[in-house]
Amino acid sequence: MPSKYTIGNSPIGRRIRNKSNSVSGFAQVEREIGRVQSVPSLVGRSRQLPNGTLHLPPKAQAGGESVCSAWRLSVSKDADSGIWSYSVKLGLLNDVRSSAFDTETDTYQEDIVVVGDVQVGLKVALKAPVNASGYVMPGSDPTFEDGPDTLTFVAEEFSDYQFVDLNLPNTTTPDGVAVIPIGKITYDTENQSYNVAQQRLKCNVNGIYTPVNGYVLYESVI
Repeated sequence: MPSKYTIGNSPIGRRIRNKSNSVSGFAQVEREIGRVQSVPSLVGRSRQLPNGTLHLPPKAQAGGESVCSAWRLSVSKDADSGIWSYSVKLGLLNDVRSSAFDTETDTYQEDIVVVGDVQVGLKVALKAPVNASGYVMPGSDPTFEDGPDTLTFVAEEFSDYQFVDLNLPNTTTPDGVAVIPIGKITYDTENQSYNVAQQRLKCNVNGIYTPVNGYVLYESVI
C-alpha cells in the first residue's frame, strides 16, 4: 500500500525537510500548499521579470470559441471621428467588479493612443500580509480593501506582456501591483486598422499573491 507521503495525504508539516535542503522552509511550505491545491490553475506559462513573476493565462485554442464572454477584448472605429478604441467585456476577479466598467453597457472602453501593436492588461493593486519579522506572506492583508477601485486597465505598446506597472510585493515591501494580461491588439500598417490578435484572459477568475510564485490565477467557482 502506498505511503501517505507518496499519495499526498500526509500533513504538510510532515512533508517539509529542513535539514540539508537548499530550499528555504517558507518556500517548501508554499510549494506543498500548491501541490495539494485542488483548484485548477489557469497559468499557461510564466516569465521571471526584474519586478516580479508574470503569469500568462493559456492562449485560446485556434479555431475554437470560448464559452465565456468575460474579459472579451474587441476593437472598433468611430465612424465620425475615425478614432479607434478598444473595449473589454465585464469580468470578475475574486468576485470583484472593477469600477471602470460602465454600469449600463457592462464594458470598459478607451481610445487607442499607440500607433502599433498594443498589449491590454488588468492592473491589480495588492497588499500582502507580513509575518512577525516583517516579511511578506501569501495572500492579502486583512485590512486591505480589494474593492472595485483597485482594478484598473492599462494599454501599452506590445512588449510580450512585460507591463511597465508590474511591481509585486517582495521581501519587506507589502504594497505592490500585478498586471494580468487580457490580450493583444495588432496594427495593420497598410490599412491603418487594429485587430484583436490574442485573447489571454477568459472567464471570471480568482487570483492570489505568493512570494515564491508571484500572482497566480485560478478558475472561479461561480
